[in-house]
Amino acid sequence: MTASDIINIFLLVVTVVAAFAAFRQIYISNRHKRADLILQLYTDFSDDKDMQDIYYLMEYQQFVYSKTTFHMSENERKLDKLLGLFSNIGQLYQMGIIKDTDLEFIKYEFQVIYETDGVHEYFKFLDEYFQRRGINHIQFKPFREIGQKITSENYKKT
Repeated sequence: MTASDIINIFLLVVTVVAAFAAFRQIYISNRHKRADLILQLYTDFSDDKDMQDIYYLMEYQQFVYSKTTFHMSENERKLDKLLGLFSNIGQLYQMGIIKDTDLEFIKYEFQVIYETDGVHEYFKFLDEYFQRRGINHIQFKPFREIGQKITSENYKKT
C-alpha cells in the first residue's frame, strides 16, 4: 500500500464522516423546525380569544349547533376560524411536514373538537350546502380525516 493509497482512504473516510454529520445536522434541524412550527400553531390557537371561546364551549359540552341561530353568528365565525387552523395542521400532517410525534402536542384539542356533536352537525350542513351548490369540495377535510384518525387511535384497546 502506497502513501497515496493511504491518503485516498483517509480522505474517503473523512468524506463519509462529514456526509454523515451533515445528514444528522439536517435531521436535527428539521426536527427543530417541526417543533417550532407546531409550537407556533399551538400558540396561535391558545392566544386567540375567538378560538379559545368556542373551544371551551366544546370542551365543557356547551357548544350547540342550531340551523336557525348558528349561521351568520359570532360562533360560526369562531368555529370556522378554529376548524381552519386545525385543518391547516391536518394538511401539514398529511403532507409529512408534521409527524405523529409532533401531533402528540395537540392531540387532545383535536379530539375534543372532533368529538363535539355540534361540529358534526355543522359538517353535515356544510356537506349538504356544498352539494346543493354543485361544489365538489369537502370543507375542513384534513381536520376531519386527522380528527377521525386521532380519535380512533385513542380508543384502541391494549
